[in-house]
Amino acid sequence: MKTNGKRINALGNQLDDAIRTKVRIYDNGGKTLDRYTSLYLFDPVRPGTYGSRSMSSQPYYGIGCYGEAMPGRHLGRRVQLNDMPADCQRVIRSDVSAYLSAVHAASA
Repeated sequence: MKTNGKRINALGNQLDDAIRTKVRIYDNGGKTLDRYTSLYLFDPVRPGTYGSRSMSSQPYYGIGCYGEAMPGRHLGRRVQLNDMPADCQRVIRSDVSAYLSAVHAASA
C-alpha cells in the first residue's frame, strides 16, 4: 500500500509540474462565451500553434471546445490554474492527465 501511495503522490506531482510548465491559461474577461483558453505546449501542431481548450466558466454545461491556437495577448490575460472556476480546473487536469498517461503507455 505504501508503494501505491508513493506512486499516486508521484503522479500528482508530475501532473502539477506539467500544468505549471507546459500549460498556459488565458482569461479574456468574458468578451466571448468561451472566456478561458488553455494552451497545451507539449507538442506543437505546427510551428507556433498548439492544442488548446476553450471553455466557459461551466464547461460541462456550457462551452468546452478543443482546437488549435497560438499563444498571445489576443487570448486575454495570463492566469494561473487556481484563478479559474473549479470545473475549468478539473477539465485541464483531466486533459493533462490523459496526455501524460498516453505518453507513459507509449514509452512502456
